[in-house]
Amino acid sequence: MVLKNNVKIVHREQTLLRRYYDFLSIKILNGLLYCYGTYNQTGIEYKYRIKYNGYSAPSVKIISPLIEMPYHTYNDGTLCLYYPKETPWDCDKLHLYDTFIPWTHQWILFYEIYRQTGVWEYPEIVHNDEK
Repeated sequence: MVLKNNVKIVHREQTLLRRYYDFLSIKILNGLLYCYGTYNQTGIEYKYRIKYNGYSAPSVKIISPLIEMPYHTYNDGTLCLYYPKETPWDCDKLHLYDTFIPWTHQWILFYEIYRQTGVWEYPEIVHNDEK
């Protein structure tokens, strides 16, 4: 269900993303914000999609290339970018432009290091209680 306030939040996020990142493709469809971006820091171009409904935490998925060793991802293939119990998503205080975009780019860099070394170099929290 899309609530009126959620629509305002989604439009606010669209405006902020367009202000800070001109390389993103952003659209709103049926009350959901879809943000498509690319990141190429290591010679490999990663394409990703962020999906946001305006109230729960956004989800991020790498579209290409195929993630070979899905380390720090959930069962549905979305990226694990932060620990929700430590930092619950608050749509009034947190924004995609200064959280999920840089977190996604950072995840990609650490994934590339992981592919080369087999070690996830970024600090992590073991959270086996998550399904």
